[in-house]
Amino acid sequence: MNIEIERRFFVNPLGLKGLIFEKSLHITQYYLDDYSYVGDVFEIYGQRIKFDDTMFHQAKVWRLRKIDEQFWLSGKSEKIDSLALEFERRISEKKYNLIQKNLAVNPIEKTRHHWRNGGHLWEIDVFEDELSSLIIAEIELKNKGENFEIPQWIEREITNEKQWSNAQLFAKINL
Repeated sequence: MNIEIERRFFVNPLGLKGLIFEKSLHITQYYLDDYSYVGDVFEIYGQRIKFDDTMFHQAKVWRLRKIDEQFWLSGKSEKIDSLALEFERRISEKKYNLIQKNLAVNPIEKTRHHWRNGGHLWEIDVFEDELSSLIIAEIELKNKGENFEIPQWIEREITNEKQWSNAQLFAKINL
């Protein structure tokens, strides 16, 4: 379990020109709703994934993710301001495919660019398909009061605007 302190912002795409990214990753992301807990095991469509963390039941939202060639099951607790608990477990490609084939929904597709500035890592998500006009930057902090430099290409903060969460965007494209 990680405690995530994250701030989120809209990005002006013109401001990204000329930035040099540390790396870029393609992400395919589904949100899950047909799962259960059996002790320390997360179960979905006959697939059982064991968690060593006894608090993983606190996750309110679960995601199935492919990040480049890695496969993940991750959950987040309810976000309070900029703070949430995050639970992640790497899974096999076989488990990913067995779960994914049961999902009758469209995933979020995006490219995540990593950019460092002032000792902080910015993750810049450039969305695809129905969300292709959207670019959101995130920064994870060590504590809520931590200072950081806001780049010129930031338009405005959306941290507490739930309609811009990835879960809400996923719901929007799957109406």
